[in-house]
Amino acid sequence: MVVAIPFGRYQDLPADPLAGKIVIDASNYFPNRDGVFAQIDADGTTSSELLRAYLVSARVVKAFNAIRWTCLRDAGRPAGEPDRLAIPILGDDCEAKRVVAELID
Repeated sequence: MVVAIPFGRYQDLPADPLAGKIVIDASNYFPNRDGVFAQIDADGTTSSELLRAYLVSARVVKAFNAIRWTCLRDAGRPAGEPDRLAIPILGDDCEAKRVVAELID
């Protein structure tokens, strides 16, 4: 599952069906769009940590949030090609990160 919705709507996601599933978090927090989340603004947590806490049994991996979709469409290259794009991923579940890395590759 790829979550690519405005971050402020993350609690609209159906948590139970995502239990045990890998969830790719592609969202970013923008207070003007999402409303203010004081704990994020105070550097007490991140948007991905809030999503992870809400999807308590999901395997959340942050990816695709640092690149515009047009770059993926226009500048994507196969493995081994020069000037290949890099997409950062982050998570605390090594197996989930491996699956997401393979998907990206």
